[in-house]
Amino acid sequence: MSLPAQQILVPFRAPARLARFPVARPLVGRDADVERLIGLVEGGRRLITVLGAPGIGKTSLAIVAASRLSASLRGWFCDLSNQHSEAALRFQVLSVLGESGSGAERVGDALAALGPALVVLDNFEQLVDAAPTVVEWSRVAPEVVFLITSRERLAVDDEAVVELEPLPLDGEAMALFRERAREVGAPTDDLAAVRAIVEQLDGVPLAIELAAARTRVMSPAALAERLRDGAGVLTLTKRTHERHQTLAAAIAWSWALLSDVEQLTLACCSVFAGSFTLAAAERVLAAALGEEVPPVDLVAALRDKSLVFVPREGRLGLLLSIRQFAADELAAAPRAVREAAAREHARVYAEVGRRFTRARLLVARETRGGVHGDVLGDVDNLVAALERLSNADFHDRPPLLAEVASALAFLAAVPPHQGLRALAAAEQAGLADRELATVVRLGVQQALIFDGRFAEGLAVAEEVAADATLPPELRAAAYVRLGIHRREHGDASGAREAHRQAAALIPSSPPSCLLGINTACLGRLACDFREDEEARRVNEQAAVCCEQLGELWLAALARANLAQLEQELGAFEAAERLLERAVERFRVDGEPHYEGFYAAICGGLYTEWQKHDLARHWYAASERPLESVSRPFSGVLLHGGWAALEALAGDGAGGGATALAELEEARRALVRCPGPLAHVIAELQGATVEVALGLASPAKVAAWRERVRGLRAGEGPDGPVVQHNLDARFALRMLERALAETPEATPVLRVLDGGRGFAWSGQAPVDLSRRAALRRLVAAFTEAHATSPGRALDPDALFARGWPGQHIQHDSAATRVRVAIATLRKLGLRPVLLTRDDGYLFDPEASIEPG
Repeated sequence: MSLPAQQILVPFRAPARLARFPVARPLVGRDADVERLIGLVEGGRRLITVLGAPGIGKTSLAIVAASRLSASLRGWFCDLSNQHSEAALRFQVLSVLGESGSGAERVGDALAALGPALVVLDNFEQLVDAAPTVVEWSRVAPEVVFLITSRERLAVDDEAVVELEPLPLDGEAMALFRERAREVGAPTDDLAAVRAIVEQLDGVPLAIELAAARTRVMSPAALAERLRDGAGVLTLTKRTHERHQTLAAAIAWSWALLSDVEQLTLACCSVFAGSFTLAAAERVLAAALGEEVPPVDLVAALRDKSLVFVPREGRLGLLLSIRQFAADELAAAPRAVREAAAREHARVYAEVGRRFTRARLLVARETRGGVHGDVLGDVDNLVAALERLSNADFHDRPPLLAEVASALAFLAAVPPHQGLRALAAAEQAGLADRELATVVRLGVQQALIFDGRFAEGLAVAEEVAADATLPPELRAAAYVRLGIHRREHGDASGAREAHRQAAALIPSSPPSCLLGINTACLGRLACDFREDEEARRVNEQAAVCCEQLGELWLAALARANLAQLEQELGAFEAAERLLERAVERFRVDGEPHYEGFYAAICGGLYTEWQKHDLARHWYAASERPLESVSRPFSGVLLHGGWAALEALAGDGAGGGATALAELEEARRALVRCPGPLAHVIAELQGATVEVALGLASPAKVAAWRERVRGLRAGEGPDGPVVQHNLDARFALRMLERALAETPEATPVLRVLDGGRGFAWSGQAPVDLSRRAALRRLVAAFTEAHATSPGRALDPDALFARGWPGQHIQHDSAATRVRVAIATLRKLGLRPVLLTRDDGYLFDPEASIEPG
């Protein structure tokens, strides 16, 4: 055999120690992998495989590790890209070692003569059948370490494997792109565009380097836009092996090494979006390809070849670039295979959706634990199934579409208008299953709420709850949702009534999830109404019920209610214990909304406790889980509470800037929050920031003091809302703290000549020139304040002054005066215009000047 030796290999920096090594560029983000590899060598392992998907950086890692080991081990680099047989393998190794011939004994002798050495066998995947040869070399050359890079395991005794994963997106992946882009002189300050690029490239180093090379001719933002069209723009012009010229070429190299059935398996796996379970893959593959070869064996083969990866325990996945390549191949596959894979994928995720919605509504017959966490990994596949079902003509399309669309509505995982359109399509197609039809209606209700159409959403829930032909548990579930949304809207009394109606429909025995959640909601409302003993009794009852069922996340809701009660009573240590345990339970059980919501409540607890660093920690901890859900009310509590913390902490300009930025985030969330509760909370948060940062004028501070007094007294439309809600009362306490820390400045009221207008210092004037009666009353109060401070004007005197020459009945005159006084207060005189038994007057302590 006569095969040409590789001539493209360039000596490394230390040619005496590393023979025929390519030049390695500095690695980014692989320090831990390099250390692990070196640790294996120093620990005595002599056959090590660096494993990973196309473009993941196996060769670069091997070169850098060899450089690190060169002080103790001489190294040789053998590129096997063009070798496809055991004979070619032997020839190439001898060529690199500077020997001739190709006999097996000669290779073993040449290797044994090296003494302590490291031999890199690069790109071994097409030679895995020759793995026993390498094992034999290891036996006859015991001082040689064989470092093998491959997309497939050798599957031999004593093989140690270092498997490379994609780079973390928010750290090393972005760092690699920015470093390579800077090398070609491109700007890298558009971090959002860089993040979008590395996300689309799955953190694969080769893809990132190819993309960074393109910044010579286009900005990162333009590149991110172009990448939506696929990886075709990612081509190198420098002299590298052709299979590394484009990412598609690197993947095509691996595709060509697959058998026909393995190729079809990978193509069928492209129907999955995001990660998936082995069970889901088995169903899709069995439907599309049959079971002549067990689907689990086919998936295992792809896993061994680094074409399927494990993003986390129990989940499988394809890198985006591989999935796009495989999807193109599926489009060319037989029609029966394509349709069977798509149909079974839709059925699998319709079942996922069904399990989730029944458990989320708490009408499932079996307990489910943290059902939100169970389904979060399947959201991408639910969305993909919805897109397929929206355009499919499967005979069982309506119920499949209904299950998937309902689940996505409850998850808020698609825009509300898209979810409503899909739910409407399912309803119009006709649903024979009455339970499913009801779940769809409740999905519509949820989508309407998320769309800000609160009244419409409540009407749908009321319609379902009032339908006496439905099973009691479905009606009860509707009442529970009705109560939750009414409370979030600020209607505590209406919420309590809904939960009581639910309680009448739920059997008290045996315990059920529906009973547990409804009891916990009644317990929270008892906290809202400040019925302390009732709150303790009912929440404890709910916790015990849920613990008996093994639904610990539901029990944690009741304990969290008690924590907020303890906080309001000033028992901060008890609140701390209950809240931190609850947040941990929500985290463990995969309930991101509750985890994030109560982490923000923890932030509020530590703010009130004046442990500001801990408060910052918990507010920051609440951001991550809340990013995965659409809950604008929680966003108001998180960002507005964080803003109040930074303002109250008094940490200088930095804290002030953070406070204002967080307040702006809260206001953005507020846009999607109908109803008075979120708005009054946001108002109090904003006031806290303004007062604590010294941004409010003395008159505004005085107005806030009066506003707080009125809310405490339950006055006005917002008074009952604040009186009957834990979260609103917390926001009120924070404003009271800011006011308590602000010296009371005496605001100056300037009254224009003849009462034709007035203005508080620092504020725009109020014009009364066209409101004769009000103008005369202001003039009367001003004159009395100047000549006889403390003297009240009775209603008769005020009527005569405001409406001179008019004669009406005494009661009518008194009513007209009361209306005028209320109007003046609304116009801005509330802080100074007092009421006494003997009449009305300007506060004698107020500073009033002619203007």
